[in-house]
Amino acid sequence: MTTIGLTGGLGTGKSTVLKFFGSLGARTWDADEAVRRELEANAALKRKIRDVFGEAFLKNGRVDKKRLAAEVFSSRRKVARLERLVHPIIKKKLAAFLRRNRKSGVVVAEVPLLFETDFYKLFDVTACVVASHAILRKRLLHSHRLTPQDIARRVRHQMPLSRKSARCDMIIHNNGTKSQTYMQVKKIMEEETWKS
Repeated sequence: MTTIGLTGGLGTGKSTVLKFFGSLGARTWDADEAVRRELEANAALKRKIRDVFGEAFLKNGRVDKKRLAAEVFSSRRKVARLERLVHPIIKKKLAAFLRRNRKSGVVVAEVPLLFETDFYKLFDVTACVVASHAILRKRLLHSHRLTPQDIARRVRHQMPLSRKSARCDMIIHNNGTKSQTYMQVKKIMEEETWKS
């Protein structure tokens, strides 16, 4: 098994690249999806969120993710509080996924906070999805999920893309068409020199 930790900035297209890896035979895992599942189903985590942030962030036994995000991204201290609750759970889930797939060829996990956490230590190599500032701005402003204020708050809490890419073993440029990005992923999957 060879493991790739896949990261990038908000709007760079990490999820698209992860799907390309999956379509080319890699086993894949998505940290954001794992977090969503835990917020939905993990009763102990919900209780901790209620205890730390207050009853207002649970509605009918469900975490109000939108309200929680608005609250948390208002300060670094609150982000750190939530991360202390969530990250240990997600790290265990990731480690279990890697163990289950230890006989697979290539395993790719998308971890947005790969270097902000110590998760990068779990991987053989790291890859960063990058895009130009103009393209990122266009993508993010056309997203109906986040307001410009939401985007600014979230970007503030992440390592700059230039620093992430400088730390990675491989760079995937996502400025052009999906086909051009796919071909870069295909080349990585076909290349043998980086595999253990």
